[in-house]
Amino acid sequence: MGSVLLAAVLLEDGTYGFLRYSMPLFPNASLAAMNWISVLAIIGIIYGAWVAMVQKDVKRLVAFSSVSHLGFCMLGMFAFTVQGMEGSLLQMINHGLSTGALFLVVGMIYERRHTRLISEYGGIAR
Repeated sequence: MGSVLLAAVLLEDGTYGFLRYSMPLFPNASLAAMNWISVLAIIGIIYGAWVAMVQKDVKRLVAFSSVSHLGFCMLGMFAFTVQGMEGSLLQMINHGLSTGALFLVVGMIYERRHTRLISEYGGIAR
């Protein structure tokens, strides 16, 4: 249950903090940091996707894909457009719901199979 809470709520706290506090309270600093944060977001997107692709543990796969998803949130937010802000907020909501559900499914499958290794899930549809 802890990983569901982490994925559904706590990961969005950082991105929401930028949207709610950093940008309105420090607009000039946020604008000045736009290029650096955009580059870091792109690095996070690519790194998270690459690391997720090589995972053997399904829980770690979901966790590293979350890094990639939240990179998209930051990239949209620091585009400083209405569409970017709205897309970032929508992605945060979608990420909280879908990743929380994914962690619940991983926990359900783990309880049945007693392993999180992707290689052991052959024939799980039956």
